[in-house]
Amino acid sequence: MHDTVKGVTAQQLKGPDRLERMLGLLSLVMLAVILVAVMRGRAEWAQIPGIVWLHLATMLTALALTPMCSGGGAATGGTACSATCGAGR
Repeated sequence: MHDTVKGVTAQQLKGPDRLERMLGLLSLVMLAVILVAVMRGRAEWAQIPGIVWLHLATMLTALALTPMCSGGGAATGGTACSATCGAGR
């Protein structure tokens, strides 16, 4: 018996499980908390070195992509990982 049919696995057909949905939700919560904290500290933005801004930008990008890559939403049907992140499930 084959594990894939036309490159689609049984897990992809089934969609995201509870753990993947929770990971996506918690990453969005963490993204929101970080954005609020950054906005509250805008008075000190000039004192922050560029390397810290680069780090924040890369981490925020990863957090924003996590919901799509951990199972996608209703719009993506859980197939966004291969298109967005370049990795199969």
